[in-house]
Formats: sequence, C-alpha cells, structure tokens
Amino acid sequence: YDKPIRYLRSVSGIILGTLLILIIYALLPESWRSSRALILIGAAWASVSTVFLRFIFKLMRVNAIVGDQSRGKNLLVIGNEIEAGRVLDLLNGSESNPNVKGWVSSDPLENSPLPAHLGSLSQLNEISRVHKIDEIVFCIKDLPISEIITNMATLEDRKLTYKIAPPESMYLIGSSTISTSQDRYMIELSDITKQENQRIKRLVDLMVSIGLLFLSPILIFISGNPLRLFTNLFSVFFGIKSMVGYAPHTESPESNYPKIKPGILNPSDVLKNSSITQEDLHDLNLHYAKDYSIAKDLLIISRGLTKLGRD
Repeated sequence: YDKPIRYLRSVSGIILGTLLILIIYALLPESWRSSRALILIGAAWASVSTVFLRFIFKLMRVNAIVGDQSRGKNLLVIGNEIEAGRVLDLLNGSESNPNVKGWVSSDPLENSPLPAHLGSLSQLNEISRVHKIDEIVFCIKDLPISEIITNMATLEDRKLTYKIAPPESMYLIGSSTISTSQDRYMIELSDITKQENQRIKRLVDLMVSIGLLFLSPILIFISGNPLRLFTNLFSVFFGIKSMVGYAPHTESPESNYPKIKPGILNPSDVLKNSSITQEDLHDLNLHYAKDYSIAKDLLIISRGLTKLGRD
C-alpha cells in the first residue's frame, strides 16, 4: 500500500488475506463454519472495489490517497567527477527517463565547476532533503561498500532507495530487472532501512516470537537461561528488540551501520567457527545490512535456537 498505489499490490494483499482466512476456516469445527462462497464472493468484491476506487482516485488525481503518479524519481549520483559523469550520461540516456538532479562528490576536497555538482558527502542529508531525492546511485569505483553502508546509516529518510553503479569493466550480477538500459547497469541494494524491509523484519519478529513462545516448554531445556529466554521473546514481541541484530563489534560502532533494533541473535550465529575476527564481524554486519532478506533472518534464528537465552 505504499504510494504511488499499484493495482497488483493491492489485489495481492487481498488474495493473501483470503488464503489466510480459508486456512483458518478449514481448521474450525463444522458447526462454526459459514459458507465458503461468502468468503470468495467477499474477496472478489473487495478486489473489484479496490481497483475501481483507486482508478477513480487516479482519474481525479487525489494524490493524498494514491500518491503523485506523474512525478518521476529524483535521482542523485555519488562519486568523483569522471565516474559520476559517466553514470549521469548513462542515466540521462535511459528509457525510464529519471529526474537526475545532479551528483555529489565522494571526495570532500573536490570542487567541480560542473553545474550538476551539488556538494560533498558531508552535505548529503541536506541535499537529499532540499532536492526531494528518491533514489541514490553510488559509484562503487570511488566508494567501497563499507563507506556506502556508513553513508546510508547517516541518512534520515527511510523512503530512499539505493543502487550501485559498477565500473564498465565489471560483469553485472543481481540487477532487479533488465527492462531498461538504466537497470542493465545498476545493481539495487536490498538494504535493511527500506520501509518494505522494515515491515517484513517486524512481521518476522512477531510471528517467530509468538511461535517460539508456544515452543518455550521445549526451548527452556536448550536455551541455557529460561528466565532470559522469556524476557528476550517478550521484548521482541513488544518491539523493544529484534530477533536478529548486528554482531557486537568493538572496532566499528553500530552508528556506522543503518539503524535497527538490538537483536537477540546476530549474523555470526550461523557460523560454527568460534574464532571470528573483528574484521569478519564487520563484514557480516555489512552484508546483513546491504542484502537483507527474510531467508537470512530465518536461517540465523534456526541456527541460534540454543542461544535465545543469552544476555
């Protein structure tokens, strides 16, 4: 339901909800069940009315409800003059025709005379706010991934999306689509600060904490500290903690990573090797923040069941 509204996303939400209702319906006693036809008719009506109402709102341009459909994405490129210029040319020639606002220098001492130069990295928050930036493209030739993650951590707007522009000589793996020339040269970051990922992570926390509370009669024998186990699970349920957070790292504070809630478990819990260096922990945190997914959280949780009672 993020703006701008997409018909398919709205309908898919109704379909998923209907499937959940039907699953619960099948588990109910016969005397409690109503007609399945009512559920299906209700789902069909909800889908038709949802699409119809959104179509009417789009025709009426009620942007407060459906979002601004006419405004394209405002893009910002971060890199040094030569590489940023190459990426700007690439974006300006793409079929998606984004609103490229300019570029920000990754070198604080660089002061380019080009009109598209908007400032340096120290001004990134202000630049993204003033120019209403929707998407930031990092030139990985000029910025290592650790510095990209650190800069993402300092940005306040969670609605921003991020992409990486590799050098021309690199083969590209992992781009979200190849429908446009822009997407063929950009790799999208599924970073943990995206609103979609924040919602998914919170949903995982809720579902898993509830499930583990039901399994607590078994878990108390393997968790090591039963009292701490219940404290941790209830902290996750009420949103104080998350099931998975960053690995404790003495050489790089958590302020260098995108902000998330402290976790019971962390990415290092999937490793059997106990001799993990601080550099390894830093790399694990960067990888977790850069490429977040449900599968990663579930893998970490499944490998860390015996550690749920940790302090």
